Amino acid sequence: MTSYVGNVDLDTLGVGPGDPVIDIGCGEGMLAELLAGAGLRVTGVEPAAYLRERFEARLAGKDSATVVDGVVERLPFEDGEVGAAISTEVLEHVADPDAAMSELHRVMRPGAVACVSVPTSFTELLFWRLHPRYASNATHLRIFTRPELRRLIEANGFEVVHWEGRNFRPAVSWVFHALLRSPSDHAGVIHGHLW
Repeated sequence: MTSYVGNVDLDTLGVGPGDPVIDIGCGEGMLAELLAGAGLRVTGVEPAAYLRERFEARLAGKDSATVVDGVVERLPFEDGEVGAAISTEVLEHVADPDAAMSELHRVMRPGAVACVSVPTSFTELLFWRLHPRYASNATHLRIFTRPELRRLIEANGFEVVHWEGRNFRPAVSWVFHALLRSPSDHAGVIHGHLW
């Protein structure tokens, strides 16, 4: 039996059924739905009203999942309140990633674990080269190399305890969308293509 839900290793995150977790930049709640299905109590944080509405519709009837308005630079939690956090594919959208990581550190209790992911620099450079509007469609402001991400994490009081690559299948899909010049929104939702 695997401890993965979506691309999140619950053992490394240190959570199990009944435990709370925040999902920062939760979008329409795809990951939150999986986490709630695994028995976690999920609080999604999402600045886009239309995505919060989709989250609520997707998770209607699940008492273990809620969504709140917020951004990673100003999280709606008290100092040391959060025991586990997930922030997947968010930092590349943020104007000040140091402020975002500092804010995440503020709300985390001592010893808590955060799962943070960004697109690889290789795939981002490929998509930016193949699709002239990729960065603006996706609202990606920067590309992180592995050393840059590690510096960002460690400079803001976190320690890297586990590092791995994921999302091969979505990356292959995005190669085709980049070649087709598919328009998309900041959440990665495809709105058609040129052919």
